[in-house]
Amino acid sequence: MSQQPLTAREKQCLELAAQRLSDQEIADRLGISRRTVAAHFQSIFGKLGVRDRRRAAERVGIQYLGAAIPISGSPVSLPDAGAEAVNDLVTTRREGTPSSVGWSIPPAPERLVLRLALVAAFAIGGTVLAVGGAAILHLGMELMQQAAPAGAR
Repeated sequence: MSQQPLTAREKQCLELAAQRLSDQEIADRLGISRRTVAAHFQSIFGKLGVRDRRRAAERVGIQYLGAAIPISGSPVSLPDAGAEAVNDLVTTRREGTPSSVGWSIPPAPERLVLRLALVAAFAIGGTVLAVGGAAILHLGMELMQQAAPAGAR
């Protein structure tokens, strides 16, 4: 069973996707619409028999950002990608999940620090409120006992 070769534009889209660009970023670079980029990826996925960008890149031997893994599957007929390109290692980003819209990117470290700082601030604030509330209740009880008639104590 022979697979259809990718068009030059489909290969450009796939190469930019391997650099972890979103559909909009790819569209901006190529001067086409985001919907056209999405249509190219649907065509790529159909031609290669895959469901995501990482596997599509693996099939054609395009280097993909992330940790190296070996390519599986058969080579694709491309004018500038020979069998040696398919046997090269490609890379994949294990944290992100590819989709036809874009990529799931983990938060940047500075955002992680910000999140931890916010959690700590809310924990401290909650503790202060709890201790303050208990102190107010205790003070209120003492005032009520002092104001109560002597026989009611």
